[in-house]
Amino acid sequence: MGQKVHPLGFRLGITTPHRAHWFDKKNGYATRVQQDYLIRKYLRTAFDDMGVISVVINRQQYQTHIHLNVQPFSKLLKYTHEEFETVRTSLRSVLMNQNKSEEFAEQSLTFHIHSQKDPDKSAQVLASAVVRQLETRVPFRRAVRTVTLRAEKAGVQGIKIQISGRLNGAEIARSEWVRKGRVPLHTLRANIDYCVQTAQTTYGILGVKVWVCLPEQTNIYS
Repeated sequence: MGQKVHPLGFRLGITTPHRAHWFDKKNGYATRVQQDYLIRKYLRTAFDDMGVISVVINRQQYQTHIHLNVQPFSKLLKYTHEEFETVRTSLRSVLMNQNKSEEFAEQSLTFHIHSQKDPDKSAQVLASAVVRQLETRVPFRRAVRTVTLRAEKAGVQGIKIQISGRLNGAEIARSEWVRKGRVPLHTLRANIDYCVQTAQTTYGILGVKVWVCLPEQTNIYS
């Protein structure tokens, strides 16, 4: 079977920056990783249709900074302090209930919203566009063609889209994929973005995978 390594984890620290920045004692790592997972899961649910592209978490001793990279038209850019305070209270409650600890009661949670330039170069945005069309019963080939054209206009070097499941309501599930341009998965210096999402259709769940090849960058931390 052609098993593939995760493109982002494979390039972590080379062309893909870390999305969590913190350090802890040996016996605290598992708790911190779980908290990061819960934070991302909660924010994805709370801001489901608000154009969130990525979540980066920075921790200090008594402070947690959450950086949300969003699309230029996102409603989050117009959020008021009171609205963020409501989200902050709910998130703190979720973390305290899960860990059975009062640790987050004293933690300062700060949100930083960043408008991302060229959102159509993001695999997250393109995958979401495919999912939206599939869920509104657009034929999968048309959905793939539309998103591929968006990516090409944005200036990506290459894109690959794979959809698996009962395509167009077929009785037997199968996988179909389309690639435009170059998507070198074995080249470590290749700047690859990747996303996996699922589409809930009347015929069942469809899996959507998107690989995007962006122009190479020399140093991700410069």
